[in-house]
Amino acid sequence: MKPAVVVNTFDRPAALVRLLASLDNCVAGAGTELVISVDGGGRRRDDTLTLAREFRWTHGPSKVIERDDLGLVEHFRACGDLVDELGPLVLLEDDLVVGPHFLRFAGSALEHTDSDERVAGISLSSPRFDGFRHTPFEPMIDGSDAVYAKVPWFHGMAWTPQQWQSHRGGADAPSVELPSAFAALEDDEWFPDAVRSLVSEDRWYLLSRHAHAVNFGDAGVHFEASTATFQQPLAQRAPADLQFHGLDHPQLIPYDEFMEPDGRWLAPRVSALNGLDVTIDLRGTRGPEDFSTGWAVTSRPGRHAVQEWGAMMHPLEQNLLFDVPGNDLRLCRADDIFDGSRADTAARRVVERHARHGRRVGLRESLSTRAREWRSHTASRFAKRSRS
Repeated sequence: MKPAVVVNTFDRPAALVRLLASLDNCVAGAGTELVISVDGGGRRRDDTLTLAREFRWTHGPSKVIERDDLGLVEHFRACGDLVDELGPLVLLEDDLVVGPHFLRFAGSALEHTDSDERVAGISLSSPRFDGFRHTPFEPMIDGSDAVYAKVPWFHGMAWTPQQWQSHRGGADAPSVELPSAFAALEDDEWFPDAVRSLVSEDRWYLLSRHAHAVNFGDAGVHFEASTATFQQPLAQRAPADLQFHGLDHPQLIPYDEFMEPDGRWLAPRVSALNGLDVTIDLRGTRGPEDFSTGWAVTSRPGRHAVQEWGAMMHPLEQNLLFDVPGNDLRLCRADDIFDGSRADTAARRVVERHARHGRRVGLRESLSTRAREWRSHTASRFAKRSRS
């Protein structure tokens, strides 16, 4: 599948220059169309329009659309609505930079998901951290180049016409309770409604494991100053044969709106959970109202745990799959899970300690540890020789 490219830009000419430079270096099939949509109302609108008009796209037809002052949400939806004219498309906001093979990933992912109505769209990257504990997001490695999540990650997005029209960024999403962390988002965000739509419809986004787009967090509508928070390694290549699993693949585990493994997929692979209707709360971020099942696995303390696990392996769910002994994670009835600040602190300690296990050890600490291990190993061998 050969998607068109749509650039969504507003009042950030320097960011647009950077994105267009990366587009100039990308690999695109002949006839790939480019549309640059410039929203109105900004102080630097003329500069932005001039840059857009002067860019020479060599892979196919291109055009610039001048918008009235639509605002962030309506401009986003207007760009998505271009599927009616362009067919499948990739949408790039102006504070992104793309890798050279982003279109190959997007086209392959769109083709793979085209016939599955459970998939609402494609993202060109995955979050590096969860939005709750701000610890690394570590999806299970299952042999595929992407992961399913109820998170429409906005660092490069793509849709077929059917995906966009049936979802449309959550424009008509019903009232669905979201995790409390979403309360920190601004009112002029399409993201919460998009997640509500995914939760209500039980649909997913397919997110690339390797970033084919990275976000510079330039100052704009939502950032007073630029931030490097979202930076991650940008893929300079895509595998010659991209691998994607379907949602029915036996090794697949998708992630819900809390960025937790979905219990419907995880439970059948864990003997203690098999047959249970269970909610997964490994990071301990759910409140009492967020448990929709009778049973839960959580890092929060609770009464009458029927099974417990440690938290040594990465990602956290691996400890359940390998039945790692310990008392960091527990299976109990949802009604028996403790709530309140002390319970939250206990869960945070588990998650942060687990995250520290995966951090790179400093050089001094690494050399010191190696020296101790070598001395211990040498002393042990010497002792064995002495006894012989």
